[in-house]
Amino acid sequence: MSNSRLSIGWSAKPVFGKIQIKMQDLDVKQLLNLVVDGDEVARDELLSRHERPLCNMIAAWLDPRVAKRVDESDILQESMALAAVRLEKYANDPPIEFFPWLRQIVREQIITAHRRHLYAQNRSVAKEDLPPLHPNDDSMADFAQHVQGGESTPSVKASRNENREIVKNALSKMSDTDRQVLSMRFIEQLKMAELANLLEITEASAKSKVRRALERLNREIENLDV
Repeated sequence: MSNSRLSIGWSAKPVFGKIQIKMQDLDVKQLLNLVVDGDEVARDELLSRHERPLCNMIAAWLDPRVAKRVDESDILQESMALAAVRLEKYANDPPIEFFPWLRQIVREQIITAHRRHLYAQNRSVAKEDLPPLHPNDDSMADFAQHVQGGESTPSVKASRNENREIVKNALSKMSDTDRQVLSMRFIEQLKMAELANLLEITEASAKSKVRRALERLNREIENLDV
């Protein structure tokens, strides 16, 4: 009788029966099961497959003043190191899906970097009193250009800052859900499947949410007295 347990030891090629399976072919749940068994290769695979969206997240939300002092890759490495420490506990009893959990850690590290480099001298500012994260100006300007149809004519480039402020103003009038959906999709540049995973809905539902949020954003822009 063939063995029904997925066994891997410390190899990058788990074996199911007599069939070798590559780590990248395993889903998150399978990798987490291996992490619980102490497999470091599974841990590294699990963390590394989410690097692209996390890099985009850091680039979008890191304050430019902090970016002059701290490299985005350093924040990613610190986040991954912290996740690696917490991963076994998470794998034993996941409170939320893996990708949202990983994003929370990255968000913590961005806030920590802001506190360390922007508010270190202000002892009266407690951790809970720090200003909320906002997309940096470059990310917001790119999003504004997308909303305006992706044009890149000289006149559009000249009004880049103006367009950014218009979109920021329109976003401020929208619901938290709409802002979150648009920020993750266009500012963090999440793929639709990644967005669906974060929102715990189907990909088709995620597409509908994005479309409706964009429609509401465009209506808010039209209603602005500019």
